[in-house]
Amino acid sequence: MLRVHLGAMNIRNKFVLILGLALAINLISGFYTLHTYRDAAARSDRIRDHSFTVVNTSLSAQVHFKKQVQEWKNVLLRGHETDLYNRYLGQFYTEERQTREHIGKLIRLLEHNSEAGETAREFLDAHQRLGGQYRQALGLFRPESIAPHIDVDLEVRGIDRRPTDLLDRVVELAHQHKAQRLEGIGEQ
Repeated sequence: MLRVHLGAMNIRNKFVLILGLALAINLISGFYTLHTYRDAAARSDRIRDHSFTVVNTSLSAQVHFKKQVQEWKNVLLRGHETDLYNRYLGQFYTEERQTREHIGKLIRLLEHNSEAGETAREFLDAHQRLGGQYRQALGLFRPESIAPHIDVDLEVRGIDRRPTDLLDRVVELAHQHKAQRLEGIGEQ
């Protein structure tokens, strides 16, 4: 019936009908594109926000870890005085706790990034071993010794490198994961 009706229409009416259909198709296509773009932009924003939080949390963990190592050095270098020893050791334990809190948060944030999450768990394990080794080395600290810091330092020299490298790797993996996800959204 439509065919018969179109045949009876004059060319001007056919042209208006075709033009109207083309405009309607373009309008629908435009709305679909706009919706798709908004969705992609929202997902991109969520990925960027999540990635920022991951990187910020890992950097905070790294800062607290480096402060912890510095407090350890303060214990060794200035710990021959009881008040200073207790002060720096207390700060060491505070930084250790804050490092673990940030790493725990980081592990939760990385639930969808298995490689970075595994690296963060490796850091946590290495950090816990490190704490045990530091505590064990403190047993060797004898303030009355000629060089108490050297005796203890020889026991723990370089053991903080692996955890530091692992945290650097977590940040790197978080950036890679963000780039891959954003690239996937861009392709869509």
